[in-house]
Amino acid sequence: MHPVLWEFHGITFYSYGAFIVLGMASALLVLRSLAKQVGLPDHVPLEITLVFLVGGFVGAHLLDVIIQWHRYLARPIAALNIFASHASIGGLILAAFALYWWARRNRYPVPLIYDITAIAASLGYAVGRIGCFLAGCCYGRPADVPWAVVFSDPRCYVAPGLRGVPLHPTQLYSSLASLLIFAVLLRLWKSRAFPLQVSLVFLVGYALYRFSIELFRGDPERGRLEALHLSPAQLISVLILALSLPAYFLYRRRANSTASDSSTGPTMTSGLR
Repeated sequence: MHPVLWEFHGITFYSYGAFIVLGMASALLVLRSLAKQVGLPDHVPLEITLVFLVGGFVGAHLLDVIIQWHRYLARPIAALNIFASHASIGGLILAAFALYWWARRNRYPVPLIYDITAIAASLGYAVGRIGCFLAGCCYGRPADVPWAVVFSDPRCYVAPGLRGVPLHPTQLYSSLASLLIFAVLLRLWKSRAFPLQVSLVFLVGYALYRFSIELFRGDPERGRLEALHLSPAQLISVLILALSLPAYFLYRRRANSTASDSSTGPTMTSGLR
């Protein structure tokens, strides 16, 4: 594809970095709109974005180091470069903890922060994955489908042996899946029935997408757990799904119970009077 957008006086503008910035900007715009709707201060969206990014980059790198530990043993200095990893699922996990710490520290409601961040992150992720596609990272397996893509630029991330070979455009699959999740969450936001509902739906959708996309991925960097016949991302997705699905139904039952109590409460009170 096009890992380099353009070069100007010795300065190279890479497509991956450009779309990461565009994704951040898109997420920030969504956060500003949602934060305004719920009455959060104007500085909150930018702070959420920065906290999420720092947690995301560090978490993605940590998971990459864990998965590819043998590669980092050969060049330990690379373990210090948090911008060289692409294990996004690790970034999601650490970013969630970072947001929890930030929200509690600043006395903001954690469920609300999670909900608006989930919506914004879905759009930002979708935009960022376009840069991933142009750079050729997170590429797919060889494919015999009409929409298969061929990477030939020697500067792309695709393994040399797969350049010129039709591959599944897994990056575009990811982007489309994230756009779908974004649309669902945005619609759900307007009719949410309980705190964390949006976040939990995001986790369910993300886990299902991430487990499925691994079936089409062809890059060996994501690792493989041979004993389980799963990739690390698939195992983490199963764990996320196992936690988020029961949590969703538990919170929904509590919300329905509270609504039922509040509807019967006034009637009982008026009867006592």
